[in-house]
Amino acid sequence: ALIEANTQDTLYLFAANGEAASLPVYQLPQAREFGVGTHWAELTRFTRRNTIVAAVALPNDLTDGYLFLATVGGVLKRIRVEDLPGLVEETFVVMNVPDDDSLGWVRQTNGEDELDLVTAMGQALRMAETQVRAMGLPAGGVGGIKLSSVEDGVVMVDLVQSAGYLWCVTDDGLAKGTPFEEYPTQGRNGKGVVNMRLPKSSAEVVTAV
Repeated sequence: ALIEANTQDTLYLFAANGEAASLPVYQLPQAREFGVGTHWAELTRFTRRNTIVAAVALPNDLTDGYLFLATVGGVLKRIRVEDLPGLVEETFVVMNVPDDDSLGWVRQTNGEDELDLVTAMGQALRMAETQVRAMGLPAGGVGGIKLSSVEDGVVMVDLVQSAGYLWCVTDDGLAKGTPFEEYPTQGRNGKGVVNMRLPKSSAEVVTAV
């Protein structure tokens, strides 16, 4: 991920197990070349066993807006920015994630955004963020999209850009782009619409943007 931040912002790191850590951006050591940096285990109470899946930089005086969280299993949660603890030494739980699932995405929203969920088996669900009520820490989430099988999973969650396209890529390199205007806005916990019919050569959609 490439994140734009001010030196006075707070950086939040999110792990797959639903825990988060915070640190001031100005404490990040500057790197002079790509591939050289400091491991998060040396900057936070996370260990090298933690898998970091998302990062968000927020101004310290920001009190409006939300963070929208999603798991690989299609569970969603929305939390208020004002509920975040700010700079704290210990890690804290932002979402109660079951052992058989994994937090995968954290997106900053304004309260009126729409989001799109894409699955490995080619489904897509466009929904308003208000379909998920704001919940406190460290509650679990609610159903976002129904998966077709135990092998299925969410591969992308992002904000809808109404004038843009949704691009999906399969494991064998096939790509498809579809205007967002062709996706209807639906309620949560449905199957969505067929976004990409997988040919016999493709096993799954691996990513979308």
